[in-house]
Amino acid sequence: MELITTPAHFYANSYITLEEADSYFTAYDRIPSDSSWYNLTDAQKEYALILAAYALNTLPYKGYRVVRNQPLAFPRYSEFDIRNNFATIYNTFEDAVSSDNLIPIVISADVDVSNNQFVLQDTSKSFSSIKKLQVIKVDGFIDNSGYFTVKKVTDTTITPYEKLTDEDGSNIDIYITPIPGIHDNIRQAQAEMAWQVINTNVFQKDIEDMPEPPIRRLDLGGVLRIDYRSEFFKNRFDFGQSSPLDMVYYLLSPWLTSVRGRFVWLQQNKKIC
Repeated sequence: MELITTPAHFYANSYITLEEADSYFTAYDRIPSDSSWYNLTDAQKEYALILAAYALNTLPYKGYRVVRNQPLAFPRYSEFDIRNNFATIYNTFEDAVSSDNLIPIVISADVDVSNNQFVLQDTSKSFSSIKKLQVIKVDGFIDNSGYFTVKKVTDTTITPYEKLTDEDGSNIDIYITPIPGIHDNIRQAQAEMAWQVINTNVFQKDIEDMPEPPIRRLDLGGVLRIDYRSEFFKNRFDFGQSSPLDMVYYLLSPWLTSVRGRFVWLQQNKKIC
């Protein structure tokens, strides 16, 4: 399945590209070189990332989605943004990127694509008004037109998160859209969740395999009493108490609301939250 990473797009199914996920695991040495992730095909990795993106949808977040019908939880506005009229919620992606909402940065400019950068050739123009994590619209290229999230920017170069193809361009138009990009923490949380997904029965079992039915009642024929010690004050950083999924919650903590309940069960006797 193809990864579609355009923020707020109706068909978006991932926050992070496959290259970013591989780079994240390598750069931070998060998983061993012989781990199951590296044994997967690219198609299997992409499928795991898509499942991870939708798994992140199930968590409770603050604020509001930028586009009402966007399939993923992000991008989103804070309640402060909406309450103070700093942002607009759009009905569709097309509404958000309509011509009335676009800010032109360069029009009919000479822009080349090289080393995964848009490189401005016109010395009379500049990318200085573009900021990191803004979503830009690029028109005029054969292979590199579309919507891109800004990772780095200088006066003459834009480096997007998305992958580009080397190409010379003339009469290129670049606009800023009102759609905010996806924060690095969210991208990394998706990678962490994908790593968890591929190590679950959901990903590894055959379609026809059914899980064992859970125990509904245990009756030993007498009085059975089980007391559990309080976990309210446990140290989340204790080695025996932590879970790999804790990393997902730490990365997403700026956007998460409180999770209901003492903990959430995942797999067999693994507690998170």
